[in-house]
Amino acid sequence: MIDNSTTEEFNLDKLCEQINYSKNHIINIFSNKFDMTPYKYYKNSKIALAKEYLINTKMTVGEIASVLSFGDQQYFSYSFKKETGFSPKKYREIMKV
Repeated sequence: MIDNSTTEEFNLDKLCEQINYSKNHIINIFSNKFDMTPYKYYKNSKIALAKEYLINTKMTVGEIASVLSFGDQQYFSYSFKKETGFSPKKYREIMKV
């Protein structure tokens, strides 16, 4: 469910309703299984998809930010660099070599 929502904003309350579990239960399950919170899992999924777009498409950084619901290009670039150590542009350059 979380992997399928990478193009929209993550909403833990909505997820709880869909699967009929409490927030604490979902967070505990995620923490035990994935060693991260549901939000971190969601963000990692978005970064993974962004990497695919950067490598396999000609989409601009702004287009990728928009498609993945990062709000704006600056926040996407900040988030991407925080997770990967590279700006989206630099990551694309490195991976195209």
